[in-house]
This record gives sequence, C-alpha cells and structure tokens, in this order.
Amino acid sequence: MSNLNLADTQELLNQLMSRRLKRKHSKCHDHSHSCHSCDHTDCKGCICSFFHKLSHHETGDLCSIGQPRRFLIKQKGTSTPVSLDGTGTPTEFTFQRFDRKTCCVIFTFEEVVSTSPLTTVTRTFIEDCQQIAGIVCLNTPTTTTGF
Repeated sequence: MSNLNLADTQELLNQLMSRRLKRKHSKCHDHSHSCHSCDHTDCKGCICSFFHKLSHHETGDLCSIGQPRRFLIKQKGTSTPVSLDGTGTPTEFTFQRFDRKTCCVIFTFEEVVSTSPLTTVTRTFIEDCQQIAGIVCLNTPTTTTGF
C-alpha cells in the first residue's frame, strides 16, 4: 500500500475535482445550456443523499450521538467491505466531510505502521459517493482495532 502524505492527498483531491468539473462542463454543453447557468450535479443515489444530509445534520445520527461517525464501506462491484491493510480485515472509516460539487466523501482511518511498539497514523481516504454500494455504521467501538 502506498503511503500518501498531505501534499499527495491534496493533489489527488484536486485531480478528482478537476475531472468532475470537466464532466460537469461537458454535460452543460450536451444539454445546450451555458456552463454559467448549469446547476447539474452528478451526486445521485441514496448513499450520496445520505452523506449530503449527514454533512448538514439533516438526518438522524446512525452512530451514537456525540461520537465520531464510523463506517465500513462496501464499494460497487464487490461483495466485501473495503480493506486497506491487505489482510482482508475491513477498514473502519471515520466520516469527515462531503463535497456535493465533486461527489467526494472524505474519510480518515487508522493504519498500523509498527507493532513494536504499536504505532498508528491517521490516513485520508477519498471516495466518490456514487462508487459506494453500502455502508455499515459502527455504533460502538470494537476491541480488535483499538478504537
């Protein structure tokens, strides 16, 4: 797994946003609208709607009130939750924010970088909400990951 630093993460986000804007620009022209008046968004589906509402506190909190919103993520075309550590163990993601303009959902997760002593670092995971097929809210901390 490649380790991304803050600059790499920002560059990846900028690339994703640039691609989204190019597609939006193209769709404006495909629909015979001027780009300045086009208000089309590609963020469709229940997962996108859920994260939009969650980011604006318009939905009931699936997780415990006052606790970080932690999720397992199942991407479209897969049958198991996302695992970033290579072991198949699902990665626990903490919701940070949702960008309706780009459809990006920003999460953080903890990665173990050393076992002696146990050392973790917080990483950023950015996903297009339209590529997420489902989520599982983790209401209580698990004992397997130390959260």
